[in-house]
Amino acid sequence: MRRVVIECPWAGDTEANAAYLRRCIADSPSRGEAPFASHGLYPGALDDTDPEQRKRVVRAGYAWGREAETVVVYLDRGISPGMVGGIRHYARHGLHVGARRLDGESGAYADQKRVMRVCNGTEGADGEK
Repeated sequence: MRRVVIECPWAGDTEANAAYLRRCIADSPSRGEAPFASHGLYPGALDDTDPEQRKRVVRAGYAWGREAETVVVYLDRGISPGMVGGIRHYARHGLHVGARRLDGESGAYADQKRVMRVCNGTEGADGEK
């Protein structure tokens, strides 16, 4: 199985985003992947609203993420500021970053181009520069 980091929204509507994350995690093994999503692991154990704890959690996620072969950005619910940070971090460290949707539009050209614009800093969260 290919090791992948999952990037999808967490902040905001955390209940809906947690349900979406569970669907992403369930989707990944069906594609021959072993998924990792730090934002599904750490929020219950640490206070995500505390900047110092959040910084530690992000670093911990990145440490595990270095073991991945690729990053998969699930786009059905948009791109959050936290996702932008992760996408750019992994791109800077040489990991392939791909786009996907649960609705079956996996790898659509426009989605991949959007993720690449986030990687290179010309686009931010929710399509903003």
